[in-house]
Amino acid sequence: MKNQSNRYSDDGKARSATENGSVGCAPGSSANRQRFTGEYGQVLDAVRGHTREIHEASERYLAGLRQDAQPYIFVNQKLSHKSRGDLRWLGKHAEGISEVTMNDWRLCPKYITGEQFHELYAAVSVANRCGEIMNVRLDCTWAMMGFKDESAVMKMLGHLLKNFSEWCSSKDINCAWIYVNEVGQTFGLHTHMMLSVPNEMRPAFRKWVKAFLMKNSLVTPIPKEAVKIQTRPSDAIGRQWRSFQYLCKGVSPYAVKKANNDENVYLSSLIQYGHENPGQMSCKRIGVSTHIGKTIRKQIGFKSLLDEGVTDIRDLYSDKEYRKWQEDEWSNREVSAADVIASLDDILSRSSPGRGDESWDRPRP
Repeated sequence: MKNQSNRYSDDGKARSATENGSVGCAPGSSANRQRFTGEYGQVLDAVRGHTREIHEASERYLAGLRQDAQPYIFVNQKLSHKSRGDLRWLGKHAEGISEVTMNDWRLCPKYITGEQFHELYAAVSVANRCGEIMNVRLDCTWAMMGFKDESAVMKMLGHLLKNFSEWCSSKDINCAWIYVNEVGQTFGLHTHMMLSVPNEMRPAFRKWVKAFLMKNSLVTPIPKEAVKIQTRPSDAIGRQWRSFQYLCKGVSPYAVKKANNDENVYLSSLIQYGHENPGQMSCKRIGVSTHIGKTIRKQIGFKSLLDEGVTDIRDLYSDKEYRKWQEDEWSNREVSAADVIASLDDILSRSSPGRGDESWDRPRP
């Protein structure tokens, strides 16, 4: 009975050490030399080694790996108010037993990937290259309009974008938009959109989108906070790129871009807004309209500054692409005028001089 009691006592100590995370005792401590005979003891010995020498050797090996590892370093990276709140929540749950699932939006966020960041940037850039500025911001908090689950939200979002495309066709303008989905702690899934609407049509767009959402909302009247529309005309390019950075504040903190000088640059360092947890979702994370999508960019051979390795934000968020479009437009107009003059000269040169003189100089009857 004494041996049986000791075995249970040893197994209890081993279980306690395992549950407390004390599997890696300080080298040289007495606990490293203690052998346990129970089930938990065997697990503990397998983790930390049967002898102190084995345990200390494994510690030296792990220390070497940690020293060789390249840690992620974030320079001048701000934390938003939301991110600080997330850290406080994680701090409270660092000790003790907490019931969590893989769907917890704090623990398993669905970041914007590096590829998605490139896609969004290229879409905005090619819009500028085609003479279109993403000058309208539309934010929709779907739960306030009665759309609670992801499938209902994505169906409504698709319905909105399809009707916007039809509205653009009726106005004879190109349909250019991007969107980013996020999941917040309070209101759940919401969408940030950037759209291109000519300045003279912005009042008509405001009227149309309000009427559309009021017609399709499950809540009447729609709360004022549910929909936000920004269509300010001043500093259009600057506002466009600030909105882009806001949409991309949930980019993965591990996404890296190799710059022209072969240095690795974190994409999160290219954003002026503090990083925010974008939340967990199973639906589509981002979207880009066909007019400025991959297929069109490939057809015209367009590569964005970011694709070419430019990481200087003074160039990335400038009006360079829009200026290129303006220069091309002016160049095309000059060519057109020259073509007209050449055509007139050709017509005059092929005309019969005598007949022409006759028709012009003939005295009136």
